[in-house]
Amino acid sequence: MKQERVNGGSLWPWLAAAMFAPACQSLGSAPWPWTLALALGAMAVFLCAQMVTAPGWPCGKVLAAAEYLFLVLCVGMVANWVDECWLGAKSGWVIPVVVLVLAACAADRGAEKAVRSGATLFWFIAMGFVVLAVFALPDVEVSNLYPGRMNSYGADIGVLLIPGATLLLSRQRGKEPWPWALGIAVSAGLISVLTAGSLSPAVAAKTPGAFVQMVRGLEILGVAERFEALVAAIMTLGWFSLLSLLLTGAGEMGNKIYGGSRAVPVWAAAGLGAGIYLVGKRISMWPMAVLAAILWYGIPVTRALLARRKKQ
Repeated sequence: MKQERVNGGSLWPWLAAAMFAPACQSLGSAPWPWTLALALGAMAVFLCAQMVTAPGWPCGKVLAAAEYLFLVLCVGMVANWVDECWLGAKSGWVIPVVVLVLAACAADRGAEKAVRSGATLFWFIAMGFVVLAVFALPDVEVSNLYPGRMNSYGADIGVLLIPGATLLLSRQRGKEPWPWALGIAVSAGLISVLTAGSLSPAVAAKTPGAFVQMVRGLEILGVAERFEALVAAIMTLGWFSLLSLLLTGAGEMGNKIYGGSRAVPVWAAAGLGAGIYLVGKRISMWPMAVLAAILWYGIPVTRALLARRKKQ
């Protein structure tokens, strides 16, 4: 089956929407200089990889199968993160599985339709993030912004490698992603700055999902207001965008493996990912970050460069 090429003008907003929830969940606990430097470096690597692999790269069946299995692991991990976003709802497995099903519904129609829905959601997510950032700014204390010890537990690196998932998709030549990559890097630094400034670096480092916990207790005009509904809503939109991106990639890899409908591998990946989540096994972020670097960056770039050399 012919590979479907996605429009870059919609792909990059979709990527930004997919980055929002994992960035808020993981980047608030790291020192802001480390987060900003890491984000700028990761986006620079992504831009280079995107340029080398555009509009697509040669991928055989064996490699497509390896990419597919990794995407399934990613889906299971993200479903666990969705669950953490709704801890207060006491819904059990319902919300993560429903979000996963909705993401599969968006992805099984093909990459072009999935990218349009993700690009539309970006604007709602962006507006929500601006609201949260504006109300969080008054709580920032300059004394808390003194750089602390820079460290990483793997989650921040893994999150900032997510743009590599777009390299699995066949892309139309056109709009360059560098403004979006720069915006993602700046937003990542802003999340870390707001969290450290409001909570202090020591508290942020010890708090899982520090940014999300911080914005849930924001104050308006000195009156404590809980932003539970707003935070949960925009985080859920972000998780949906990320899951739809991963499942769309799974559909593309499934198409390379056996050339049939993309819907079958999409729903198979969603089902396997749900199984990983329901089993309750936590996946360490460091191995996932290493695999993402290899499967989403190292191999695609190497294959694309070798293909260019053969043509010459």
